[in-house]
Amino acid sequence: MVDFFFELDKVASPDSVSRSDQMKLVESETDKKIRETLVSSVSYVFGNLVILAFLERMFGPLSSAYVLGHTPDQGEDFYVVLVNGSAIVKVELSRSYDSEPENLITLSVDEYRNILLGRQSQLKLSIAIELAAGR
Repeated sequence: MVDFFFELDKVASPDSVSRSDQMKLVESETDKKIRETLVSSVSYVFGNLVILAFLERMFGPLSSAYVLGHTPDQGEDFYVVLVNGSAIVKVELSRSYDSEPENLITLSVDEYRNILLGRQSQLKLSIAIELAAGR
């Protein structure tokens, strides 16, 4: 089912496929789990005032923010976030209270897609873009 989703994506633009057809294509258990994880990541970003304020300073008001990756380290956490459906932000956040995010890297969605390895990561990005678009 995932292969069919990618094949359809190659031959038809998302606008030419009806919403019901898109939903039928994104019904696998893997897709559902990814979708649930992404949806729950929104509350983390919007609930973390440090991250939220930082992203709003960089991008203005946020319409959406989905955590695509989170890597905990000893004293800091590394995040990859899709912001407003159009920019990817890689950022380091110290675990110290009220510390400012550091080492910001901003990429376009296309730049990020080109460096992604693995079908699961590609799928996660595609689903996050759909969610950001309100689908």
